[in-house]
Amino acid sequence: MNKSLIISIKCLVLCFLLTLRIYPTLLAQTKEYPLSPLSLTDLSNFKNPSTNWQIVGDVYADRNKNASMSTSTGTGILVNMPSEKAKEDLFTAWEHGDIEMELEFMMPKGSNSGIYFQSRYELQLLDSWGKKTVKAGDCGGIYERWDESKPEGQKGYQGHPPRMNASKAPGLWQKLRIEFSAPKFDANGKKVANAQFVKVFLNGILIHENVELLGVTRGAVSEREVASAPLRIQGDHGAIAFRNIKYKRFDRQALKLENITYQCYKGIFNGMPSYDTLKLVKQGKADAITSELTCLENDFLIRFKAELTVPETGNYYFTIQQGGMAHLYIDEKVAIEANKFESWFNEQRTEIIPLSEGKHSIDIAYRKNTNWIPTALGLFIEGNGVRFQPLHALGSIPLIASEGAIYLNPEQKPHLLRSFMFFKGEKRTHVISVGEISKINYAYDLSQGTLMQVWRGDFLDVTGMWQDRGGSQVAAPIGNPVELFATPTLLILNDANASWISKYKENDGFRQKGYNLDDSGRPTFKYIYQGITVEDKIMPIEDSRALSRELLLNVSQTVNNLYAKIAEGKEIAQLPDGAYSIDDKQYYIQISEANKPKAFIRQSGDKKELLIPVVWDGNKAKIQYAIIW
Repeated sequence: MNKSLIISIKCLVLCFLLTLRIYPTLLAQTKEYPLSPLSLTDLSNFKNPSTNWQIVGDVYADRNKNASMSTSTGTGILVNMPSEKAKEDLFTAWEHGDIEMELEFMMPKGSNSGIYFQSRYELQLLDSWGKKTVKAGDCGGIYERWDESKPEGQKGYQGHPPRMNASKAPGLWQKLRIEFSAPKFDANGKKVANAQFVKVFLNGILIHENVELLGVTRGAVSEREVASAPLRIQGDHGAIAFRNIKYKRFDRQALKLENITYQCYKGIFNGMPSYDTLKLVKQGKADAITSELTCLENDFLIRFKAELTVPETGNYYFTIQQGGMAHLYIDEKVAIEANKFESWFNEQRTEIIPLSEGKHSIDIAYRKNTNWIPTALGLFIEGNGVRFQPLHALGSIPLIASEGAIYLNPEQKPHLLRSFMFFKGEKRTHVISVGEISKINYAYDLSQGTLMQVWRGDFLDVTGMWQDRGGSQVAAPIGNPVELFATPTLLILNDANASWISKYKENDGFRQKGYNLDDSGRPTFKYIYQGITVEDKIMPIEDSRALSRELLLNVSQTVNNLYAKIAEGKEIAQLPDGAYSIDDKQYYIQISEANKPKAFIRQSGDKKELLIPVVWDGNKAKIQYAIIW
């Protein structure tokens, strides 16, 4: 082989590996220990529930009426409907210490509730939709502590507002994910670590991180802090519904390897050889698995043997991480096979291993022959009440400073950015994103003339465009976008039941004509479809609580059987107030009074579509609706 070609190949490999230093998730192959669902077929998971709590099959909350919530029979949803006669809190039949939890909740307009971890530390739930400034008492806030002896106006203290208002509109399902660390106590009962909300996500947006709680919040069942107590849901303030409650409790102490020995060998190894044939360089006992015990910088194999005591029979998730190649044996059986090629040190591989209670042998072998790969070895475990934890020493995996993400936000006027963008797993190449100062944002596919997704909060992560050479040219919404659809908005159909195409083709008569900016810096997108001139204007309304979309159509000769797609989803339902709920109450569509009588829902394969037939007024037509979330 040509020498220059060999050098070029090596350079390409090195550049690829160095890229992984910037994007360390590219080779991650981890499996996560699953959360356990909380059954909501009845109330048996709760302690002595009062009559304000019930299990139902569906729920509807009118976003325009205070405290208005109705239900239908069935199972799967937990609802609180307080009254003067019954408004008690709800306690789980089980207790928790450290816990990870995710759930969905729905609130009617003006409602108020909360979740008390260990019945003592409240994460507030409130209808905070559209508020510009949020406090500790708003949705997602960590409620204040309280001291009655302090002067008025100072009784509440040490509350923590969410980083931003991530709340959705009343009547929509909202999602919480919480990682909570309980207070810790020594053998004498003295507190040695405070409770902590490690991470809290509301609707996909991180609103708290590593918030330490110096004591219980207002309304706690007791001022005394404990290691374990039931979860409690507030029942005396307002109506609320919950579903898809899942959790992981970590009630086991951290595990530790014992009787660790190691042997380090010299050589260039193409596979895992017989140890008897190898040249031993050093051996001994160790306090932990660590790559710092390797005998050489390169061309070595190190083997660790140890014992692990498992507290309970069950499935355990073992994760191995290495710079090079490694494998894991448990009880002399292959648990994680060696990777086929030497890898950069950030690669993780996870396998689920069933283990019985008691002692088990651990045998991990690690080798490295490639000099530019950092020396690194890690072994992690999770499962059956054991939190994800390392079984290796802290310095065994090197820490390389990240260059950090690059975020883009508008400053004095709306910001427009052309980019590639992933949507439902597909890379879209003609996307323009628009970010408002009021933190309401959207992405538009110029090649299809369609509004693709909308989101609140910060605008775009442009790391893939602006870091180094910007190889991917991909921008990503910051937070959790509401995905709409990426098929064309306008289409001529043979009849109202004809299938909607996924993309315009060259001969479909679609031509993008760019956009104009108004005085505020907002675009009006322009295109031509089958001789129809279209102006597409999207802008915030209702104090930036919704987006309005207006399509103005002009044509020299009217076109029959022209339809506009407004929404698609697995479920679409028209609500009593005339609006439509999309994808099981993920967002609303409010169609203008002029267009509303013509709108209809149809089944299309495994999804539903909301369409409006275009009605011409001479040579003009208008489609107008709002997206509310």
